[in-house]
Amino acid sequence: MKNANSGIALLIDGDMALYQACSNAEQEINWGVHWTLHSDPEEAYAIFKNAIEKLCLEVNSRLKLEEVPRIYLAFTDSVNWRKDVLETYKSNRVEKRKPLCYYVVRDRVFAEWECLMVPTLEGDDVLGIWATSSHIKGRKIIVSGDKDFKTIPGEFWDYGRKKFYNISEEEANYWHFYQTLMGDITDGYTGCPGMGAGTAEEFLKAPFMWFQEEKILKSGPRKGEAVLHWKKRELTEEETLWDAVVSCFHKAGKTPEEALVQAQVARICRSSEWDFKARKVIPWKPARSASSFSPP
Repeated sequence: MKNANSGIALLIDGDMALYQACSNAEQEINWGVHWTLHSDPEEAYAIFKNAIEKLCLEVNSRLKLEEVPRIYLAFTDSVNWRKDVLETYKSNRVEKRKPLCYYVVRDRVFAEWECLMVPTLEGDDVLGIWATSSHIKGRKIIVSGDKDFKTIPGEFWDYGRKKFYNISEEEANYWHFYQTLMGDITDGYTGCPGMGAGTAEEFLKAPFMWFQEEKILKSGPRKGEAVLHWKKRELTEEETLWDAVVSCFHKAGKTPEEALVQAQVARICRSSEWDFKARKVIPWKPARSASSFSPP
């Protein structure tokens, strides 16, 4: 941690930075008949340290910070609360190995940097909770290469795309529902079947309700038969955006309970979704009143 008295804190995705550093330190060696893979922990740590320092310089250059910030690194616990909500969550990553010397370097990072790994939480959740709570004082900026942090209100430097975001709560809510509808196959949750990036964006910019209406066939071999078909209508004053999202899942053959599961695993935790005393997640649930929501 740099400058403990600074009024600015960089909340950095330690998982991604460490994984990239240890991967970059790996070296393949051809012995003629056999290949081996080698890694030097000192080199991996040096790559990690340089990467963090570079990220700090990037943020300072983009935001013209007036003081050297404090640095906090977040890491993922071995137990993941989302697996209790959805068994398939990140199940495709079970057999994927960590880079060589990952845990050795992580131990050193924990000894020399300000780090936090909370039981059952992913590093993303730790950052989301830190960024939206008062436990860390002053200005807080999330730093990661993961675009999903647009679901967290506040400042976010996306170093993978070299973009800075100052996200309102309304915009964060938009991106949460967008992610709920889209899903993330790499993380093992499907979202709403048949909903792509374009259709999700179009729907959220002008939400509507799907409903079924009976129709009498007027021709063909089934003439005179009553069938149900899907139609759109505007939301009533009593209906929320979540009701509209659920109607999309209903049209796709999914239940409200299945829609809620997708929303819960897509949600990076904010401070309101973490019980600080019991140290456990409070899974997201839709508000009964109209959602605070505004497309970016």
